[in-house]
Amino acid sequence: MSPQGLELMRAHANSGADEVTVLQDLIAERCCGDFVKVEEGKVRTRAMIARRSAAHGVSG
Repeated sequence: MSPQGLELMRAHANSGADEVTVLQDLIAERCCGDFVKVEEGKVRTRAMIARRSAAHGVSG
């Protein structure tokens, strides 16, 4: 295998490792955070979608 091929493989492997680290950090943060009830989460999600839709001029 060429040196460029090895470097590409290394970069790809490191990218995956970085993603795993970020996901682990996110999960750890979420485990320690405050949780909202399902209904409150739905209300917040609908509100967020409405804000973003309005910001982009989308109705509906």
